[in-house]
Amino acid sequence: MSEVDRQRAGFTFIWKIENFSLFPKLSKQNVIRSPVFIADNLNESCWCLELHPTGFSLENKDAFIFCLFNIYEIGALAITLDYELSILSNGPGPYLLTTPREIFCKREILPGDTLTVQCKMWHHEEQCLKSGFGLARTRISAERKSFIWTIENFSSLQVNDMKSVSLKLTSNSKFTITLYLIGMPTYDEEIRIKIKGNNEEPLAYMIMLGISVLNVNGEVVYHSKDDLRLCKGEKEQPFPLILEKKQLSSNKDLLLPNDVLSLRCVLVVSKLNLQDSIVLNEIEHTSYGSDAASDLEAVINATETLDLKKDENSSSNSLTNDLKHLFEDKYLADINFRVHNEVIPAHKAILAARSSVFKAMFDADMKEKFSNTIKIEDFKPDTIRRMLLYIYSDTLDSDILWENASNLYFAAEKYALVGLKQKCSSFLKVHLNLTNVCETLILADILSDEDLKNSAFNFVEKNDKDVMNSTEWKEFVQKNPQLSVEILSRLYKNVKKF
Repeated sequence: MSEVDRQRAGFTFIWKIENFSLFPKLSKQNVIRSPVFIADNLNESCWCLELHPTGFSLENKDAFIFCLFNIYEIGALAITLDYELSILSNGPGPYLLTTPREIFCKREILPGDTLTVQCKMWHHEEQCLKSGFGLARTRISAERKSFIWTIENFSSLQVNDMKSVSLKLTSNSKFTITLYLIGMPTYDEEIRIKIKGNNEEPLAYMIMLGISVLNVNGEVVYHSKDDLRLCKGEKEQPFPLILEKKQLSSNKDLLLPNDVLSLRCVLVVSKLNLQDSIVLNEIEHTSYGSDAASDLEAVINATETLDLKKDENSSSNSLTNDLKHLFEDKYLADINFRVHNEVIPAHKAILAARSSVFKAMFDADMKEKFSNTIKIEDFKPDTIRRMLLYIYSDTLDSDILWENASNLYFAAEKYALVGLKQKCSSFLKVHLNLTNVCETLILADILSDEDLKNSAFNFVEKNDKDVMNSTEWKEFVQKNPQLSVEILSRLYKNVKKF
């Protein structure tokens, strides 16, 4: 395929699949389908992307995933197009899928455990008048718990003795991790781990379990990780952590301070049935013309720099990272945001420290204080999740778009998050264009953000002909007569000065 073909105007669809490592790849029957998207500039045709697992290798299960990407037309209208599929990673460029079936290394192409697929489509012979862009997101549900498991009086453990820790997830699913010894007493005693689910649980689960042995300084000296399947009615699964007791006892000053074994455990759980585990599958954004090009560039740049940003200043950002992990792990969460059909756990102390609204909510005798649930109906789960990310980490998601930022601004206003308001306002100023400038004027007027309002006005003034010939401006004038008069009056006064 020539470079000229790749540069032709068409439609670019980007599909992000979050928590992709939990994709139940042990079963060939699971298929992930993207939301249906419509390419208005390609005869208003409808399309969908599919991701098929094609196999599983025990020797390389941590390194490779075998996938078949299939794109097909859903609409009845027959149309012939050229297309190109690629994976966007944190490397120097996209990883092109040159054949329908490809093998790829997930460590290279899963920044943030998100698979980002790019599909470029264009007419083979006809020339499109404008480019189009669509962004979709699919999220596989993943509940993550991390904790330090301390086993006291470790040296007194005998063969067949068991030490267990029980875990209850937000979904009410229960798991038990058990450590025990096998072998001959005082000779070749080996430490083994197993995980047990609830026998009465009607669902099957895909489980990622990581266990690390920590030394006296809290540093990892041995680590094991595995993907496990816990099927319906299945009692337990062994975990491949095999250590000899004497290995630890011979280094007791380093590994068994005060005769205590410390294990860092990370448990990530998802439903094995893919259709049950997908909690989000929607089109987030669509744009055309010059807006499509800028939106596409923003998403690609965000994907390429995702891991780089995480590595910068890692030592100085340790507190931020720890708090972010606290939110992601849901460890010791004591309050739930119920947003439509989703539940997002959080921590009262952090919410109260960051927001005067939440502090007042928990101080007063409000229902949220006693029910430990904050019910939200005026924002989408994605907006609340982004707001909480800011509360915990003081940062915005790298893949944020204009619509996300505008919704987030309203949430920041409602919950008195001054810093988030400033970040959203700055983002909206930088990303002004012909399509959103009218909406920005309305938002700035509602939220009394004079600085943002002035930036939007300056954009209108510099691009007055293009703005006033746009469909968005005509709708703006009809629906917002008072605000439009204010803008036109300011334009007239500025013209009169010259």
